[in-house]
Amino acid sequence: MRRLRQLPDTRTEALHPECMAWLTAVRAGDGDAARTAYAKLDADADPGTAVLLAGELSTAESVAHACLDADPADAVGRTLLGSRLIVRAWQARGGAVAAHTPQDRLDTFRELIDLAETELATATGDHPDDAAAWTLRVITCRALRFGTAEARRRHGLAVARRPHLLSAHRELLQQLAPKWGGSLDEMHAFAAEAAYAAPAGHSAAGLVALAYLEHVGHTGDVNVVRTDAAVGVLTEAAERLLSADTRTSGWVWAHSAFAAAFGLALQGRLARPHLDVLEDRLDLDAWWLFDHPEHKFKLLRRAAYRA
Repeated sequence: MRRLRQLPDTRTEALHPECMAWLTAVRAGDGDAARTAYAKLDADADPGTAVLLAGELSTAESVAHACLDADPADAVGRTLLGSRLIVRAWQARGGAVAAHTPQDRLDTFRELIDLAETELATATGDHPDDAAAWTLRVITCRALRFGTAEARRRHGLAVARRPHLLSAHRELLQQLAPKWGGSLDEMHAFAAEAAYAAPAGHSAAGLVALAYLEHVGHTGDVNVVRTDAAVGVLTEAAERLLSADTRTSGWVWAHSAFAAAFGLALQGRLARPHLDVLEDRLDLDAWWLFDHPEHKFKLLRRAAYRA
């Protein structure tokens, strides 16, 4: 019971241990080691997630250029550079909606996204089977407002290379959300389709929870997840995730998403199995709706284990 009083572990090491050799090499600024580590990523690792995580590192750009200096057609270097440009673009833009974002920030955002799209288009041109590059091109498609049809095309090319690729699924779900020009119906339909197409125990089941979290974020109405229908849909998808302990890439995120959805639904009993699997871990990407998410997670654990 001691861990119920502790804040959760949100470190990348706890959430993505399969990516740590790759991320360590990028953080060290070692292009050769980075290429070797990327090639050795576990077969179950999500390449889109691996590259997106590396793009958060300040050393990513120098590593990418070192890889490209050694080989201008290097897939790892080109995709990593695209990832870093995407991260820099969103850092420049900030988190406000476009109407409340200064024009100079929007101009910088567009410039960096244009550069990212160019690099990633080169990557997919040179290496059309690069699922990570196609995944990142779903992001640039959304940022450049190329539309849902193009986003679906790019997503399709990613998952054709790596079926049930969670990073690609998550990016398309964002495109289908109302805030990016989609609709609630499209978003929920895609989440269910991707979740149930994946094998039992696959992290894609978490997309169903993500769709409800996005629904709450869009409407501002938490009662969306408190209806019998919503709880039923969430319970069925959660059972699919829990039916096989495969721990596929993104499993911490998927269980964190269900914990968040059931917490909002005031269903502590249904949150408990996910908390059992998570132990002391939490992926903050699934808890963006909450202020002070680590503390809210601690409160949910205490309430759930009293239920």
